[in-house]
Amino acid sequence: MRLGLRTVGMFCVLATLWSLWSTESVVQWIWMWRSAAVASPREVATLVVLLVLGVAPSSRAAPSSEIVGITGLGSGANESWVFAAGKARSIVIFLHERGDAIPQKYLGWLDHLALEDSAVVFPRYESAASRTPEQILRAVRTAVTTAERHLAGLPATGFGGGPTKGVPVIVVGYSYGATLAFYVAANSARWGLPRPNAVVSIFPRPGRFPGVTLPPLAG
Repeated sequence: MRLGLRTVGMFCVLATLWSLWSTESVVQWIWMWRSAAVASPREVATLVVLLVLGVAPSSRAAPSSEIVGITGLGSGANESWVFAAGKARSIVIFLHERGDAIPQKYLGWLDHLALEDSAVVFPRYESAASRTPEQILRAVRTAVTTAERHLAGLPATGFGGGPTKGVPVIVVGYSYGATLAFYVAANSARWGLPRPNAVVSIFPRPGRFPGVTLPPLAG
């Protein structure tokens, strides 16, 4: 029994040291462990494989990050991560490609947005129970609403003198998320969310979602 506990303890220490060595920044390391706490076994296995095979450290020093806090909100498809910058002059809703429901792939983009003084909301929106466009839109609505309430509770100085009122909101999407961005922006006012000031659609998949109405973006 003692030998078994010692072996488990040694494995945990080695795993922690390896994770520190393999990640490129403290932010990435913190995100990895927070994600593992809520991820499915399959996603945890993917994280381990990425660490062992693909995220080997470079010889250069680990880069600093402008992200000062990562908060996980909600669960399942309704989950979102809020990446807080040291100060925030805008809020970016970042909609990922299908199958990339955790932020690992986009950390470079997220850190750049923080450098530009943007707080980022990263909705998960995908789960076994959220597959159709209608289900995904409901999940995004819930996740973004929760994130907005969280941001509204942050110190006013973080948003130039006011919580979220008057702070520009930009919806950014990549691939499937790029198409989804138009639906989120068009429905924001009806959902009781701030109307986005801009939509950035990166490599959108062609066509609208079948059977889902896309309201006008202006007006």
